[in-house]
Amino acid sequence: MTPAAIVQLLRYMYHSRQRQNWLALLPVGGEDGTLEKRFLGAAAGRIHAKTGTLSHVSALSGYAEAADGAVLAFSILVNNYNASASETRALIDKICNLMIQ
Repeated sequence: MTPAAIVQLLRYMYHSRQRQNWLALLPVGGEDGTLEKRFLGAAAGRIHAKTGTLSHVSALSGYAEAADGAVLAFSILVNNYNASASETRALIDKICNLMIQ
C-alpha cells in the first residue's frame, strides 16, 4: 500500500460512525502499546498511530492532533534505509512532533 492509500483509509474511518472504535485500536503516544515510550512530553496523547517494522523498513500511520486542535491523518513509510532503526524512528518522531506544533 502507498502512504496516500493509507491516509485515504484513515480519513474515511475518522469520518465514519465507527470512529471511536477505530481510534481505540490505535496505540496512544506516551501512554500505551508500541508508543508508550515514544511521544512523551508535549506530544503525549496527541499521536494515535500504528507502528510497523521489518528489516530496513519502518512505518507509522495514524493521527496527529495539531496545536490548533486540527486532526491530521498521516502515513510515514520508510524502506531500504541505511541508518540504524533508532535513527530512522527518531526522524519519524521528529516529523510527527512538527505536525503537532
